[in-house]
Amino acid sequence: MNNDIRSMDQADGLRRLAKPPTGLDKLKALQVELRSAIIAGKYKDADRLMALLDKAQKELEETHWR
Repeated sequence: MNNDIRSMDQADGLRRLAKPPTGLDKLKALQVELRSAIIAGKYKDADRLMALLDKAQKELEETHWR
């Protein structure tokens, strides 16, 4: 029985790894990248990332909070 549960857990983990990123995943990744750019003083990158973050936020709102 324990092996069956562990196999299901492993399969679920692999499915999560293989699935395409969701809008929320994209948003979180952009936030991390933006934070890193700001800390590193890469302000041109930060401007670009802010625009991408704004776009991702709008897309997320359109798809999930209508």
